[in-house]
Amino acid sequence: MILANARVPQGGLADVEIAGGLIVATHAPGRAPPPNDRLDLGGMLLLPAFVDGHLHLDKTHWGAPRLPHVEGQSVRERIAAERIQRHRVGLPIEARASALDLSLVDGRFAPDVLIAEVRRAVQAWTDAVDGSDADLRQLASGAATRDLLHPGDPSEQTRLVLRGPRVRSVEIVAIDPHATPPRITVQLHVSARRYIEDRDTLALLSGNKDREMSFTERWAMVLDRPARREGAELSIALDNAVLRFVAAEDGRGAGLSGVDLAVRDKAGILDRARRRGRPVTADTVDIGGVRFRLRDTDRL
Repeated sequence: MILANARVPQGGLADVEIAGGLIVATHAPGRAPPPNDRLDLGGMLLLPAFVDGHLHLDKTHWGAPRLPHVEGQSVRERIAAERIQRHRVGLPIEARASALDLSLVDGRFAPDVLIAEVRRAVQAWTDAVDGSDADLRQLASGAATRDLLHPGDPSEQTRLVLRGPRVRSVEIVAIDPHATPPRITVQLHVSARRYIEDRDTLALLSGNKDREMSFTERWAMVLDRPARREGAELSIALDNAVLRFVAAEDGRGAGLSGVDLAVRDKAGILDRARRRGRPVTADTVDIGGVRFRLRDTDRL
């Protein structure tokens, strides 16, 4: 089997040859032997079964081109160098990186999920112009729906018409877990025929019915879960976990710092971690800078 056009951790695309359930070779795109079965990944990232994302994913998910690894004499020096790299990239990568971290405990934070929701909202916006706005109202608040369909017009006598929209790009520009409910701000770049007309006469009031234009929208997407504060700690209860937000005090900036795991053999896991040379403190294992705290299942 050939996994064609796979983005590999080393950077660039490759055709990956699989035989007997194992990766046996990588080839330049289009250079693999004729396969019995071929799956075109279209540039999606291909990783081994387990990869420590904090160490190995590098900038792949930032939306930036492949950048060389930054060396340093200590973890602190490498963190400082990475921050410089992030600013040089010139993309809203901090918010995207935070969304990736949060998606480990709640998949709705995953950038691909957010982008799919944005596209779904744009389609509902388009459908509401000539038909029912029920789908749009399921996705947007009443005020947001009015702003999309009747911008600047409390009487709703006019309407904004959107024809043939194409979402060019979606960027995660901010995450605010302290808002109630928590929210993620996205910026989308859209091309469409966009104009305002009178709802009764269909007279054109502004814009052009025939010319496509590009425009930018900034939307706040809310996580429909209540936030709870206990002292200085903010938490959000998920279906199978609790997401806690604490002050970043270890010099690494915002991101995922620790995960509590329910396990059946805590002592055995800690012992195996020690034998593999992983840093172990009390009930916590450090893997790639992320602290995994083990809790017995009957104590959770």
